[in-house]
Order: sequence, then structure tokens, then C-alpha cells
Amino acid sequence: MPSPTYDSPPLSMATRRTVLAWSASALALFAGGGASFAQTPAANAELQSFLELSRFLTGYDDLSEAIAQRILETLVTDDPANAEKYRQLAGLSATASDANALRDAARTAGLGDAVTDIVSAWYTGTIAGKQKTTVIAYNDALMYRPVEDGLIVPTYCDKGPMWWRDTLPPGVTRMPVNVPKVL
Repeated sequence: MPSPTYDSPPLSMATRRTVLAWSASALALFAGGGASFAQTPAANAELQSFLELSRFLTGYDDLSEAIAQRILETLVTDDPANAEKYRQLAGLSATASDANALRDAARTAGLGDAVTDIVSAWYTGTIAGKQKTTVIAYNDALMYRPVEDGLIVPTYCDKGPMWWRDTLPPGVTRMPVNVPKVL
């Protein structure tokens, strides 16, 4: 028995399905607004510089690059002059022995408020801008790290995150972590 043959439409005649598929693809491409494309090297260098500055100021080496990017974008959007201030702070951090020395050098250079803005953003997870306050991180705000062994991040549910689940995901526990171990 011969196999059936199917006639496909000529290439010049687009089907409704083809047009919809291409339209959806184009819309998804342009809706990303460039977010799906790689950062320019200059923007990536600026982000890495800000992240290193943040690590130096906070004393934490495990800061999130995604949160750093959100903080930097929000601070620079709120005040475009902040970009230059952070470049100056990065230069000052190269000669500073520790965060206190950098803070003192920044105050002398008139950049004390820029240091406060960066540290406040990381610790509170919010940025109080000129027009509005922006929440950058809630659970990952640094202010919760010193007490994470005994206190949960405050929420409306008093039993902690994911209290409604009977079984927790692997590696997640409701038991506090004692660091340093005091019990």
C-alpha cells in the first residue's frame, strides 16, 4: 500500500498558525526589552565593581549578584549622580584597610551618604528614594542574618515560611541553626 502524501502549502502562502507562531516569537523577543540579551561589558564591569564595593562595606563575601544589580539599578535610577559616586568609592576602597577606613575617607570626600545608602540597601532590603521606596529583597536582607539561628523573618504567618506544607523540601528544616553552637 503506497504511503499517503500530504500537500504542503507553498512557501509564499503563510498559514494562520505560522503567522501566529512568528508573531508570538517576535513579541516574546521584543517584550524582553533587552533583558534577555547579555549585559554590555561596561555595565557588567560596573556591576562587578559595585558588588566588590558592597562586599567590602558589609563584610559579607556571599552577596547575591542579582540583588546587587537591583540595588545598583534602583539607586542610579533614583539619582543618576550615584553612578559616579560609586566609581569614586570603588577607587577609595582600593586604599582603605577596612570598611571603617573607607567610611571615614568617604566622609572626607563628601561621599558619606553614598556609603550609607549602599549599606542601608543591603541591610534593610529597601531603598528610600526621592519619589518612592522600593523593596529589593525581603528574606535576603542582611539584617536577618545575625538572628537567623533563633528568629524567623517576620511574616503574617507565625509558624515560619512554608508552615502549611506537611513535608518540607529536601534540605529545609524548621529547626533553628545555632551558629556558633551554644547548646
